[in-house]
Amino acid sequence: MGDLINHPIIMRDTANESFSQILQCEFCNYEIGPEHKILYGDSDACKKLLIEGKGVAIDMNPNFIAEELLDGTVQPVLPGWHRKPWPLHICCRKSSSKDPIIREAMGIIRYLALHQEPNDWKSWHRRLHLPEQMVLLPKL
Repeated sequence: MGDLINHPIIMRDTANESFSQILQCEFCNYEIGPEHKILYGDSDACKKLLIEGKGVAIDMNPNFIAEELLDGTVQPVLPGWHRKPWPLHICCRKSSSKDPIIREAMGIIRYLALHQEPNDWKSWHRRLHLPEQMVLLPKL
């Protein structure tokens, strides 16, 4: 993780509700501090910067860049590292809260949200037939 200081970091802007300066991997934390060069943007801007090779994107959902991962345009690095999980709220109108169809839909959404693979990078490593080991950043 210490090598991350040598690379610009592409991340969602601070208005994003999941914004955090902390990266986590199991029981380890890494703080992105003022000494890092950070390029902020929305998801489309971050994707464009990543594809242009402008830095390491830490907010990129693998499904958003599926084509680029499959054709090798971008490579997964820092496997297992992620932002702090943010709380998920599933809401409906009070008048609909007893509706069995709404309740069932909310239950399905809750189940899918809680049972997603916490380390999305692992499924991509399997799809791309890559070893599930730490991928090191290239030297500058």
